[in-house]
Amino acid sequence: MLKLGTGPGVLPLVLPPAGLGVLEDKLNLDLDLDITLASGFDIPDVQRARDFVNAMQLDDADLLADLDRRRVHVHE
Repeated sequence: MLKLGTGPGVLPLVLPPAGLGVLEDKLNLDLDLDITLASGFDIPDVQRARDFVNAMQLDDADLLADLDRRRVHVHE
């Protein structure tokens, strides 16, 4: 089971509720899986053009699509 810590050194993941389970499944099924942890402010230009500032404003579908591309944002 995926365990996320708490405390000052832990940055929360920006994922919809279903995303944590999807991430856990991906990690369990592929031990060599590389996941990129990206800043919450590192969003695509197309999203910036829509006046989004960070990943917290993205909808669930966009966040899950990033997860499919092995990219997860962290909230800073």
